[in-house]
Amino acid sequence: LAMNFQGRLKFLHGQNKKGKDGATLSPQLALFAVATPLQPPSILEIRTKNFIFRTKHKLDFTPTGCDAKGKIVLGYTEAELCMRGTGYQFIHAADMLYCAENHVRMMKTGESGMTVFRLLTKENRWAWVQANARLVYKNGRPDYIIATQRPLTDEEGAEHLRKRNMKLPFM
Repeated sequence: LAMNFQGRLKFLHGQNKKGKDGATLSPQLALFAVATPLQPPSILEIRTKNFIFRTKHKLDFTPTGCDAKGKIVLGYTEAELCMRGTGYQFIHAADMLYCAENHVRMMKTGESGMTVFRLLTKENRWAWVQANARLVYKNGRPDYIIATQRPLTDEEGAEHLRKRNMKLPFM
């Protein structure tokens, strides 16, 4: 994303920092700026950002809840989502191992990291999503998982898949 920065350098007065010898150091310079994208976001970018949704899962990724935007994106009612068993039933076969690896990482570290994969919608279509899952603890022990997901275009999803297959980090 190309950005335009407009601002100025100013001294930060009142910091009262002292050197090793106890003498007051001169004020530091700081950049005060406003950043704006050179290109406004496309209608598609605005649309996908408006459909960020959250799902709640048991530790094995069985869905237990979904917010209103998730119901719109996936097409399922909360009851339909929760009665199908494990959340892995909604994941494309080619993404299964990748998602399982990130699930294991989340169980060890508390967070899955950005994960891009396909979810099966109620209309039997594959929807690309970018997700980050986090463990929620209760009394110091993992209790459940909250996943924040953003729909992607097919082109964005295919690009992530290409990079994943080449074993390159996502950019």
